[in-house]
Amino acid sequence: MALRSVQLLRRIATALPAPAALQQPLWNQGFAAVATAVPAAASAAGPSPAWGGAGPPQAASAATRADTPTTSSADTSSAPSAAAISRDLTAASPAAAAAASPEVYVRLDERVGDVQYTVQPKRVFAVVEVGGTQYKVTPNDVIVVEKLADVDVQDKLQLRRVLMLGSQAETIIGRPYVPEAAVIAAVEEQFLDGKVLIFHKRRRKNSRRLRGHRQPLTTLRILDVDGIAEAANGDALAGVAGATLLLLNHFLANDAPSDAQGRAEALGIALAAVAFATPTIEQRLKELQPGRGRQAVAARVEGASSVFVLQPGAPDALQQELAWASYALLLNTNICGLAVFWRGQAVLARGLLGVPSMATPPAASAVVAASDVLAALSGTELARASSCWQQGVLFCPDRAAMGSSGAGNWACVPEGAQSLLVQPLQPFGQRTAGSTTDQASQGILLLLSERPRAMSAKERSWASAVAAKLHDSLAQVCE
Repeated sequence: MALRSVQLLRRIATALPAPAALQQPLWNQGFAAVATAVPAAASAAGPSPAWGGAGPPQAASAATRADTPTTSSADTSSAPSAAAISRDLTAASPAAAAAASPEVYVRLDERVGDVQYTVQPKRVFAVVEVGGTQYKVTPNDVIVVEKLADVDVQDKLQLRRVLMLGSQAETIIGRPYVPEAAVIAAVEEQFLDGKVLIFHKRRRKNSRRLRGHRQPLTTLRILDVDGIAEAANGDALAGVAGATLLLLNHFLANDAPSDAQGRAEALGIALAAVAFATPTIEQRLKELQPGRGRQAVAARVEGASSVFVLQPGAPDALQQELAWASYALLLNTNICGLAVFWRGQAVLARGLLGVPSMATPPAASAVVAASDVLAALSGTELARASSCWQQGVLFCPDRAAMGSSGAGNWACVPEGAQSLLVQPLQPFGQRTAGSTTDQASQGILLLLSERPRAMSAKERSWASAVAAKLHDSLAQVCE
């Protein structure tokens, strides 16, 4: 069997074109040469015992091969060309399909700036792919993705791998991506995730290994979704249409309207006004509902400045702990700013706060030193009282409660703040939900909001847990 295979291959080699024509690989010459060479070689080989013939393959002589009809160039004219086959194979290959997919993100020349930026509400959503993970996003959402290379904080990105777009009127599904669609996002933070311990042990080998890993991540805020228009509001259109028809009916009537018709028209105008204002009322109720995280970003708070500063001389581990805690609070609660005071000194300030040395918000190009901001906050009366805070948890749900407690006069509280929470930094065992404690705390956590009644009981309980964690970190460093 092996001898017959060798002899068959030898006959196929003799039937192939001359070596001068084989300067390129056979697959670059197309399948036409293979389609013409294989039948010629098979006919030249003659019948074999395995295929029902009589006699060995060696019985085929040179004359028999000469009598075998050969394929001319005219016969192969209908066969596809090598270039066409090469293009088809390239287009069908997975590498070409991957090369045709858009880039994950593109950096834009414009930056978001240092001041607080405003995101316009838009009732659309997109499913975008970043780092092999799919995220459903809408404008003003915050997502945490795998670390994006070559980007800095405040950079503006265009995420191009959009799998789906949707609104109240239509849904666009990509195959796999939607062409000419993009999601505009801003880089808010580059940080390291919590440490994960990997422990390996080999039984009866006296081998143990403990390693730690911190995954680098990037925080993105969605600014806009391009590629789909926001659907027209049906309630508002119905209200406008109803009011228009009522007015036309009123002015086109020949006779004077009766009392019943006047009451009906007044009732219709009122219903049209309610229908027109329904979307706005719904949006405001969602923003004021506590316990739902941030529903809208405050573009500006009167008397506040947008800052993010950490204690310069603090260890890296403490700075990462403070940054992560402040990020979690700003993301999941209805606050606009926070500050941490420890033993009479400000160690963290983030968000919209009242800084005495910065009466007006700085420009986008202004550079404010972290030491100046912390020094200004450390000189306030709240910072001096924080070193020996005995009032316990202080929660002011509105401006009236802030005025009665005296918190409205603190220099670090801006005029636009409508509610605040002062949470003492105490260990987990000494946390209390009451108003006073026998043991004074060495620091406090200040949370500010631009909306009244913004912090629910669940959010306040979570803030107390974060304050206990910060107490342990600060006490360990100061020891």
